[in-house]
Amino acid sequence: MQNRILEFVFFYSEIVEPTEHISHIIEDPEDNKFLECALAAAAKFIISGDPHLINVAEYKAVKIVSAATFLNLVLKSH
Repeated sequence: MQNRILEFVFFYSEIVEPTEHISHIIEDPEDNKFLECALAAAAKFIISGDPHLINVAEYKAVKIVSAATFLNLVLKSH
């Protein structure tokens, strides 16, 4: 089962190279890399349980939500 999940994730993944440096999250600067990658990928969402990211809620056009919130959004849209 775990291998199937990883295969799914890798199949739908895209490797991106961030083009801009972001210093938005002061409390944990390492988390800025997720914002950088999301922007480089033109992502609509970051799904995370990290409180520093969740507290940002949205950066530019990227919404930052928990897994539960994301699932609720997906279920409501179908």
